[in-house]
Amino acid sequence: MKSGREVFLVAVLKRVIFAALALAIATPAYAASITVLVGDKDSFGNILDANGLLPCLSNPSYDPNSSDPNQAPCISPIFDWRSAAEQLATNGAQLTDTYSALYNGSESDCPQGCSLNGATGSFILPVAGFLTSGSLTLRIADFETSENGVMLANINGVPIDFSFNGGYRSTEFAEFALTSAMLAAINQVGELRLFLDHSSLIVPGGSFDYIAFDYAELNGDIAEIDPRSAPVPEPGTMLLFGAGLAAIAARTLRKKSR
Repeated sequence: MKSGREVFLVAVLKRVIFAALALAIATPAYAASITVLVGDKDSFGNILDANGLLPCLSNPSYDPNSSDPNQAPCISPIFDWRSAAEQLATNGAQLTDTYSALYNGSESDCPQGCSLNGATGSFILPVAGFLTSGSLTLRIADFETSENGVMLANINGVPIDFSFNGGYRSTEFAEFALTSAMLAAINQVGELRLFLDHSSLIVPGGSFDYIAFDYAELNGDIAEIDPRSAPVPEPGTMLLFGAGLAAIAARTLRKKSR
């Protein structure tokens, strides 16, 4: 029968080995938070009215409750409040501060197309490090999906529902929590890509929703060590480590039993 001292030493040995194994397979700790912004938080180019709504630029006297069929629309399909830098951008800033940001096709009041950006576009947010969690937030305006249809959207190839109903001229926030599939795809290429497609239409007859964006922002956590490149102890190494600890413990037990 083992003495109390021997039982104690064996228990200590087990704890040491368990702690070593836990350290070897531990998930890297969070080193920092990350924030990436595309566009700027300038309230759609500083054009919102006192109520925080898109203004009626083309017809200040517009009455949304009027039944007059000859009433001019509140906002024409295309308005551009972008800075020179935003107009030249390719990371998605070119989609901000313009109305309509994206649109499929043309109509009588915009025969050359109802968007300066065409029917598709992407917000591209670079990620420096291994993203472990996060969310994507956009400030959007004039979304009336239930009435005018919805466009397709995905984050790094993972489909998302881009249906929003803030209402006519109203602004709101669209937020998407990043799933494990999204995180894996983002870390694979080192950037988050929100792709918007106003030409692949879900509802019969297409979408007629004129829309606007103020900005897109990624907030998340970055791992201290990229687990894809962190060294992982080989099984043989761990066995040698465990054997060494066992030898030390056995020697200690022999000394104590003399």
